[in-house]
Amino acid sequence: MSEFILALVTISGLFPITKAVSVLVDKEHKTCGPAEFRCYDQMTCISLNWLCDGEPDCSDDSDEAIDQCTGHLEFTCPVNHFDCIGTRRCIHMSKLCNGINDCLDGLDEGSHCREFSPTCNQADCQYRCALTRNGTSCYCSDGFKVAQDGKSCEDFDECSVYGTCSQMCTNNNASYMCECVEGYLMQPDNKSCKAKNEPIDRPPVLLIANVKSILMTSLNGSSVPTLNSVNNNGIIALDFIYDEELVCWITAEEMSTHAELKCAKMTPLNGFTDERVINISHSLHNVEQMALDWLTGNYYFVDDVSDRIFVCTQNGETCITLLDLELHNPKGIALDPAMGKLFFTDYGDVAKIERCDMDGQSRSRIVDNKIEQPYAITLDLVTKLVYWADVYLDYIEVVDYEGRSRHTIIHGRDVRHLYSLAVFENFIYAINLDNFTAKYKLSITKINRFNGTDIESLAKLESGRVLHVYHKLKQPTVRSHACELDLYDNPGGCTHICLLSSSHKARTCRCRTGYTLGNDGKSCKKPKNELFLFYGKGRPGIIRGMDLNTKAVDEYMIQVENLVNPRALDFHAETNYIYFADTTSFLIGRQKIDGTGRETILKEGVDNVEGIAVDWIGNNLYWTDDSYKKTISVARLEKASQTRKTLVEGEMSHPRAIVLDPLHGWMYWTDWEEEEIDNMTGRIEKAWMDGSNRQLFVTTMMLWPNGLTLDYTTGILYWCDAYYDHIERIFLNGTDRMIVYGGKELNHPFGLSHYGKFIFWTEYTNGTIFQLDLITRNVSLLRKERPPLFGLRIYDDQQQQQLQGENSTRGNNGGCNSLCLIIPGGRVCACADGQYLDEDNVTCKLKPGPPTLQQCHFGELACRNGRCIQERWKCDGDNDCFDGSDEDQDICYNTTCPANHFRCQNNRCIPKRWLCDRANDCVNGEDESNETCSGKTCQPTQFACTSGRCIPLSWVCDLEDDCGDRSDEAVSCAFPTCTPLTQFTCNNGRCITVKWRCDSDDDCGDGSDELGCSPSCTNAQFKCNNGRCVPEHWICDGDNDCGDFSDETHANCTEAATRPPGGCHRKQFQCYLDGNCVPLRWHCDGDWDCEDGSDENSCEGSMRTCDSHSEFECKDTGRCINMTWVCDGESDCEDHSDEESCGAFGCKPPTYPCAGNKSICLLPEKFCNGMEECPDGADESALCDECFLNNGGCSHHCTFVTGEGIVCSCPTGMHLSSDKKTCIVLDYCRKHLRCSQVCEQQKKTIKCSCYEGWLLVPDGDSCISLDPFEPYIIFSIRHEIRRLDLHKQDYNLLVPGLRNTIAIDFHFTQSSLYWTDVVEDKIYKGKLSEVGAVSSVEVIVQHGLDTPEGLAVDWIAGNIYWIDSKMEQIEVAKLDGNMRTTLIAGSMMYPRAIALDPRHGILFWTDWDSSFPRIEAASMSGAGRKAIYKALGTSGWLNGLTVDYLENRIVWIDAMSDGIYSALYDGSELIEVLHNHEYLSHPFAVTLYGGDVYWTDWKTNTLLKANKWTGHNVTVVQRTSARPYDLQIYHQTRQPQAPNPCESNNGKGPCSHLCLINYNGTAACTCPHLMKLAPDEKNCYEQKEFFIYSRNSEIRGVDVDNPYYNYITPFTDPDVSQVKTVDFDALEERIYWSDLKPRFIKRAFINGTGIETVISADLPYAHALAVDWVSRNIYWTSSDLEEAQINVARLDGSLRTSIIHGLDHPQCLIVHPLKGKLYWSDGNNISSANMDGSNIKNLFSSQKEPVGLSMDYAENKLYWINSRTGIISRCTLEGGNLEVISSMTQFLTKATALAIMGKYKNFITQTSLLECAAS
Repeated sequence: MSEFILALVTISGLFPITKAVSVLVDKEHKTCGPAEFRCYDQMTCISLNWLCDGEPDCSDDSDEAIDQCTGHLEFTCPVNHFDCIGTRRCIHMSKLCNGINDCLDGLDEGSHCREFSPTCNQADCQYRCALTRNGTSCYCSDGFKVAQDGKSCEDFDECSVYGTCSQMCTNNNASYMCECVEGYLMQPDNKSCKAKNEPIDRPPVLLIANVKSILMTSLNGSSVPTLNSVNNNGIIALDFIYDEELVCWITAEEMSTHAELKCAKMTPLNGFTDERVINISHSLHNVEQMALDWLTGNYYFVDDVSDRIFVCTQNGETCITLLDLELHNPKGIALDPAMGKLFFTDYGDVAKIERCDMDGQSRSRIVDNKIEQPYAITLDLVTKLVYWADVYLDYIEVVDYEGRSRHTIIHGRDVRHLYSLAVFENFIYAINLDNFTAKYKLSITKINRFNGTDIESLAKLESGRVLHVYHKLKQPTVRSHACELDLYDNPGGCTHICLLSSSHKARTCRCRTGYTLGNDGKSCKKPKNELFLFYGKGRPGIIRGMDLNTKAVDEYMIQVENLVNPRALDFHAETNYIYFADTTSFLIGRQKIDGTGRETILKEGVDNVEGIAVDWIGNNLYWTDDSYKKTISVARLEKASQTRKTLVEGEMSHPRAIVLDPLHGWMYWTDWEEEEIDNMTGRIEKAWMDGSNRQLFVTTMMLWPNGLTLDYTTGILYWCDAYYDHIERIFLNGTDRMIVYGGKELNHPFGLSHYGKFIFWTEYTNGTIFQLDLITRNVSLLRKERPPLFGLRIYDDQQQQQLQGENSTRGNNGGCNSLCLIIPGGRVCACADGQYLDEDNVTCKLKPGPPTLQQCHFGELACRNGRCIQERWKCDGDNDCFDGSDEDQDICYNTTCPANHFRCQNNRCIPKRWLCDRANDCVNGEDESNETCSGKTCQPTQFACTSGRCIPLSWVCDLEDDCGDRSDEAVSCAFPTCTPLTQFTCNNGRCITVKWRCDSDDDCGDGSDELGCSPSCTNAQFKCNNGRCVPEHWICDGDNDCGDFSDETHANCTEAATRPPGGCHRKQFQCYLDGNCVPLRWHCDGDWDCEDGSDENSCEGSMRTCDSHSEFECKDTGRCINMTWVCDGESDCEDHSDEESCGAFGCKPPTYPCAGNKSICLLPEKFCNGMEECPDGADESALCDECFLNNGGCSHHCTFVTGEGIVCSCPTGMHLSSDKKTCIVLDYCRKHLRCSQVCEQQKKTIKCSCYEGWLLVPDGDSCISLDPFEPYIIFSIRHEIRRLDLHKQDYNLLVPGLRNTIAIDFHFTQSSLYWTDVVEDKIYKGKLSEVGAVSSVEVIVQHGLDTPEGLAVDWIAGNIYWIDSKMEQIEVAKLDGNMRTTLIAGSMMYPRAIALDPRHGILFWTDWDSSFPRIEAASMSGAGRKAIYKALGTSGWLNGLTVDYLENRIVWIDAMSDGIYSALYDGSELIEVLHNHEYLSHPFAVTLYGGDVYWTDWKTNTLLKANKWTGHNVTVVQRTSARPYDLQIYHQTRQPQAPNPCESNNGKGPCSHLCLINYNGTAACTCPHLMKLAPDEKNCYEQKEFFIYSRNSEIRGVDVDNPYYNYITPFTDPDVSQVKTVDFDALEERIYWSDLKPRFIKRAFINGTGIETVISADLPYAHALAVDWVSRNIYWTSSDLEEAQINVARLDGSLRTSIIHGLDHPQCLIVHPLKGKLYWSDGNNISSANMDGSNIKNLFSSQKEPVGLSMDYAENKLYWINSRTGIISRCTLEGGNLEVISSMTQFLTKATALAIMGKYKNFITQTSLLECAAS
């Protein structure tokens, strides 16, 4: 049980207040006390405990100066030593009580030496006994330690202590031995190892990267003279390879986005030579650190802006991303290539140190607690230790490679800002940013890593980023490694890059961007079709690509970096460009997928671009702009800024996504509305691609249409709506609109893209990318990133090529001078804004007007008419100036084109790849002439087609017509000559690389490369039955990776291998999303039992076996149904197999079988009716005459049934009584067999009618509402609240983004919605709009909630009631949360649901009490409480509760018995409405409307309804994507009106404060917290006197007269975690408490506000505290492994010091400020002292575990409870007149706290709060 702490708070003046006396001291003669330190200013005194604590307390920081502090570690004495407390001095235990003061304060000597000497003789120590002030203690000889029994000795493992040996340590019995690895020499101390200098002229040196240069110093700080030095600007990272004498660094000039990697040869004597630049394909601008793998030569880079780690080959040709997920601010990096391990630091969302293999696999955290900003990291490769510096917590710590054996090296001011670390021999070398203002801001610090006290400043620097120890032993080599060069000079046989894996003996091959890894795991292939997904994200702003197969690590594009919000994306496959809109930066830019060609193409006039689309046929760019003009514009891909034109403007709210159909000349775009007002909804519009023929396309049931994508093959348009959270589609002809998917994965869909049978989308707020299979409707999570995510596209160059066709715009820009725009059936020419189309409909001219003179920028050409164009557009054949000045023959005569371009006759330069491509790009056609094409020369790596086209040589004779004229597939291909050794000759003559032979891929096209193969897979691979090799960790993961399912039917796929993590029982299935466990029999049973439906994933062919005893298996589907559903007349199997061959199951009443054929069932009247119905005539046997005798005893009909005997039956309107003979009139109304609402019966006549406001329909049974207001359901599904129209079935989101919403209710006349969140522990309120949205959301109850599971609104008096199941109480407040008070408490175990009837002032609630589950009722004022229903037998989980206002009944559901029940308000006339139905498998909430009952069901994820009397007509109202919780019917009939007794006085009625409704409809008054009701029962008066106690994670102030009732707002998690002690300050009305979990002392005002931490940082465990209300101080006890003490500080936590040391286990603490005394319990002792810590006196020493130390200030008596005996003791303040009170012993077996109030003692046990007279 939790511990309780009790205090008595009396704010109104129980304690006398006195004035504090202050004494002024002459500043010039300041004298500090013996326990104080005098600052260098000679005026300030601080506590010695504050000296060198890492926090400057002196104004001049002298308390943290280096000469005062020599390094401060966690202080622990060695084994068999004694701690001289407060002095950081240890003495051997043999020196205790030896007559010499070995401790400076004499703590080791004293009267205790004589007092405990006899005890030592009886201690029975194996070696010797020592005397301490706290008693006796055994100790052992050197090399041994005291065993757990405290007496005997056992070997002490010295090697387990960090720093025993600097390298290898061997433990022996009573001793140990240190050794050094090869290359090091043991030093005279037999512990330390020093590196050998081999050769002698290569001593270790420090390499330091200054901002402007690379420095070399010796290890003692002296400079090393060199002939050549490196002088570069902005050196930000550095590393080296010793064996190659190579040093590499990155330079990045300030305010520049360009960074370079440089390398040079380096020797300590010659310095740096042969400096060169290494060209890296990835950007280095944001690289924070780098590391070189000295075995492979690979560079590893940490990019802390793009949040990734990437690696490049030594020549820089290949770079690949290693890690880019779950990185939020990576900083440091360190490698151990021999072990194949990479370590890095990261302190974004979660500060951590991680380890992974050097290929990025096997990633794991090794440190993630007590860490804030880990920056620098380094490794000890010998001992396999990781050292790091935390720049926030100011420490250096160490762990081993597994994250174990954590140890602090040094902590405090000396290591406040360390930005680089290096370990060598016994020392850590660091760059220390120790001075922000001086010229030399940095120092190189040397720290002894084994004692932390030997600190030396080696040098001062102006700047510096990184340092390394340069020595051979820092980079140990291996004999061989897995990435050594093969016969073809490929590292590890890898085509592109080889990465060491789990050790230097293992490797992984990766491919550079744009290539895929072959199945041999080595070779890289260039795919013919570039196909990948790319998306934009924020924080950081980048565009990334990923393979559609999430297991593939191939990279298809180099990411686009240095963006902010890349919300819109598209691509142009012909030029390999990615186009993007960076909305926040107000620009549109582009970059090629290989990382080149980055440029901004539009900047001016771009405001808020939300969507872009590339016309790959017309080579134009379209975009939407959500600026004040609301526009859609177009520009050419080239010269975009000169050709931009506005196509559509205005009549839009928020234009968002845009998609083009250039094959047919249409464009489509979305326009979203913020909320649905005045019939304004979101819409999709369309127009021709020139902006004409604008039309509305989709206009209903849409609000926030975000993503838009088009399936060009089928002509289907898809979009996602972030308001309704679903994906829809419609054919382009406007037909067949439908919702494609609306599952739980959709929370805020943003980007959308289509490919094949899949839809891909991004989630803006969750940072996820999902894939939807349009055929199976399966959804897969592809990636999760830090949000937000924006647009995404599928880069498919083959699609754009195939859909290009022969369009009129191809070549020569369609003949247009500026813009060529596609329209249905052709094209039109258009001009940019500010221009007009000439009469030829081709040429553009400037609109008339005076020329606008512009100041042209660098790189621009000034036209004669004053315009500015790009310099590179001069003499390109286009009239860009519109006055011809840029194409003047005088300046263009000698124009030349770049080497890779072709010059047209009109001076235009076009890329040579455009030659002979059948497109007239030169206008005059010379790029397609025979002369040009016949003479065209292709690159050496290309093949020249007859048509003049150039294709890669590898495409020749590959059975595909790549030239277009089949010249690459000529007859000569039948017998090509393949290169020996490196190529394989296919049977069809094709040549492929030998590496592709037997790789399970048909590379030949005829399968000949896979004939006769018996390929072998590596140790890390699994061999499929078809010969393919897949990674071993892909086995048994549920995916068909082999293609033949052999990886999923392998013998390894045992239960143990496939069971997911998390610890579910072997007969349970673990859900993927939340880890919940469900019975294994629910797996693949056709029902979603997991919230994410994961129990029904991958069920093809694996449906579970049905239980033969209780279940029936459907034939076709294999689905299992309940055996009782078989042959019940209803088809429960889809194939109706449950109703086949039902004869074997017998006939259902009231039918009976024929005697000779049990499959034939007859009604009773069919027997003995004179007609043979059974084949053998058994229904007309001779025994039929039995009914002639006295009618067989029947009152009405008599029948003889063969095999049954006489059977009585009744006419219509009657039924058999219990005697089975007599017929009685059937009471249809009482049994509710007729009439949905009101029923009347006269004999056999039944008359149905309806409630007021309802109308009887023609069936004479059912009723419909006459209210024009359409009812709808409001329901919660944990993370959101949704709405469903009961008539229209419209389904929409009301409140998204919630944590865990359980209860909801509403106020109809105020259009308000209320809900609780049990994660946030708050109650919210929002405004409901008519269109189905919630606005003005606010928190009305902020604090003091734990688990608010029930909620009810009093719509008449304007109050809100709620149940807190963990607080075990019902509270009430006004609708705005004010005047909160506890209404009902006590005798509650687990209250759950709540319901009201304000018309009669009745309150109902359920209680899950396992011993007494029940429903209780009381008045809404809390009076007249009584139980009205007691659950028996299998009942007990009384979940939902509601009121039937039309019948004055309550309706509830029981999730244990799976039933719905109804009863009158007093609990009588109980009805079982429905029980054991398939859709009543775990009901949660219930409500009513008209004649129906509605409920939510967890197991089936459904909202359902049925007849509220009979349970008939069970109907699924709505299926939900997740578990539905509460539900309400939003309609005025659910809140009927009645007179309001509280209406007057602004809703207060006759009350001064809170007015509630009583049983008889009258007003009852009550008071909010901290107030009492006056005798007139109307007015409240303030009284701040209450009990306060804590219970682990909560603090309560309760009513003195009724301790179950909260008197203040409770303090709960997260404000409190593990409360140990509580006290108060009456003057400021504050409560103080100590919290063990975060080690804080906090305080707050008693009204629940102003929560703040008073004391934190390095606070040890605080067990007790006491407030000195006179001097305004706080006292507390603290203890850790070293010592226990009593401390004091000001009430705000300042001027903190310790006053009493050497305690053992202090538990209780109280003060008497007026007497100046302090009292505490320590073990079995009770002691006192002056409040300054002097005059310590032990009052009692033999108490029995005293607790609850308390003070009677009026009588000056001290009280406590001896918890072991249950006896209360008291004495005078001096310890005299000890009295024992034993009358309460029976109640005090587990007492924990005590408080005195007047003549009463109040004490707490672990289960109750009690009170007795203190006589």
